[in-house]
Amino acid sequence: MLQCIRLRVIAAQQPDLAALQELDRGTRRSAGRDVLQELADATGMTGTYGQTIPYQGGAYGIGVLSRLPPLRVYQRPLACAAEPRTLLVCEFDAFVLFCTHLSLVAESRAAAVAVINRERGAFKKPVFLAGDFNAAPDAGAIRALETAWRRISPLEPTFPADKPNVTIDYLFVANDAPVETI
Repeated sequence: MLQCIRLRVIAAQQPDLAALQELDRGTRRSAGRDVLQELADATGMTGTYGQTIPYQGGAYGIGVLSRLPPLRVYQRPLACAAEPRTLLVCEFDAFVLFCTHLSLVAESRAAAVAVINRERGAFKKPVFLAGDFNAAPDAGAIRALETAWRRISPLEPTFPADKPNVTIDYLFVANDAPVETI
């Protein structure tokens, strides 16, 4: 059901990029399916997967759908006491996309922001950051991000999916990105 909802939203918007979280790949609960690859096949996009944890005989993680394949892809682990988290980095010709899903624990989110900001320094081209930050707009991690990043997504409720009443998903661009790239 969730995959059908994701597919409908992606198909309706026809984006060049989509950052996705909570993706199963080969798990028992998803009947061994590769959810990101199915979405990529259905939309004609390239799927780039970032495993966060091994789960139920497969993997659980994050991913990016893109019209063009990335030039380079890698992951950076993010500090988290509760469970592993990651930063998926997809570099394209004109920009870089960071995709993540941060912890529910405030201290872990703060540590992740430090890693994200450090990784941003590795690029001379515009960098976008998208994901589920598990934090309301006034949370410390979001305020810390906004010192180096500009939020470009609206502050609209995104969680829970069936009746959203809180914003936890965001899209940012690094403060030094030229305005014309947005």
